[in-house]
Amino acid sequence: MKNIQYKSVTVNDASIFSQLLFERQEDETEVFPFLKNEYLTLGNIEQLMNDFLSSTNIIGLCAFIDDVIVGYIVGEIRVDAYRGNGRHIWVPYHGIAICREQSPELLRELYSEVSKLWIKAGCFNHIINIPLGDHLYLEALQRLSFAIDHVHGVMPLTDFSSFQTSCQTKVRFAGKGDEEKLGSLSRVILSSLNQSPTYLPVIRETVDGINKGFKDLVNDDESIVFLAEENDKAVAFQVYEYLDNGIMIPDNSIELSVAGTLKAFAGQGLGKHLTDHTCEVMKEKGFDFIISDWKMSNLSASTFWPKCGFKPISFRMTRMINKDVTWASIDKY
Repeated sequence: MKNIQYKSVTVNDASIFSQLLFERQEDETEVFPFLKNEYLTLGNIEQLMNDFLSSTNIIGLCAFIDDVIVGYIVGEIRVDAYRGNGRHIWVPYHGIAICREQSPELLRELYSEVSKLWIKAGCFNHIINIPLGDHLYLEALQRLSFAIDHVHGVMPLTDFSSFQTSCQTKVRFAGKGDEEKLGSLSRVILSSLNQSPTYLPVIRETVDGINKGFKDLVNDDESIVFLAEENDKAVAFQVYEYLDNGIMIPDNSIELSVAGTLKAFAGQGLGKHLTDHTCEVMKEKGFDFIISDWKMSNLSASTFWPKCGFKPISFRMTRMINKDVTWASIDKY
């Protein structure tokens, strides 16, 4: 593309970036009407961008054409031992936007420039969260060799159709005294993600931390925990969490944050039975939407949740750069 100029971003860019992001989100609501939420005001978007661009760990560029800002990509340096990402760049959902009239090529050009700065900062793993209402973001990143790692989805409860299973397993709320039962379920998700085809590394500190976190759920007023039991043994669970308003969150939503079934009891309809029960409870509590997320490579999750009615609204996409590029340069030969 011709006549593109670039500038490092600062907090002073928050106002114009907010205009681009607000425009992007208005377009998203044409595809996902439930994203036209109470949060979607220019004031809230500007505050979001001010907070984000005030971080000392951000590295980003904006693109100019004829002295007009037409797009930006801003990432934050993070270190993550749990998911095996190490030192990496994280571009949040609000960290990328271009003008309506621009093509995917602008995003490709922008990434080409900003990635040089990320590599210089020692970040070879690039993680970018993109909207899905306009597929130009997906097209641009796929053509840059990014892969889909994670899915964020929304399920309107009006769209949920009961599975009507014949399963008779008891489902109840977890409460005081269920610490050990919850602890016994803490390995379910890690076990699934550790195996083929996801291959997520799992270290001792992660196992211990999640075990404690599960046990502490009984004392968490912000969570609703459901247990499915057979012969007084906890065999499946779902955890819901209350939400504050946000750019990706429909009004009157609750989050399904984690769910799982013991491997020995998988394939018996427990997940469907439990979801039938929890969705009815959420309807009774007056919620209109459930949000959740899952790894694309987790076969059970990426198959089951869309069947329930979850609609993908955002992808987390990743690209790992070979570190040898720092010394294996053609200029040296």
